[in-house]
Amino acid sequence: MAVLVLLATVGFRLGGFKATPAFGDTLSYVAQSTVSLETKPASLPKEQTSFGEVMRLAMRVLGPLLLGLTLPAVRNRVKR
Repeated sequence: MAVLVLLATVGFRLGGFKATPAFGDTLSYVAQSTVSLETKPASLPKEQTSFGEVMRLAMRVLGPLLLGLTLPAVRNRVKR
């Protein structure tokens, strides 16, 4: 999950927004869009490119999926 967030942060920083935001702002945006129920986090109101929209949608799907797969993995590990 951490690798996915870092890769998405770098992707957003390189081509996800029309203006290049700071790395910390981009990291918080990616973390919010991964686990938040809001459709558009308010941390970066800048316009996104089409690449940024695709990445945001991928993060909104893959983030909860990876968190959901973590729970059975931890349960299986504790069960042994």
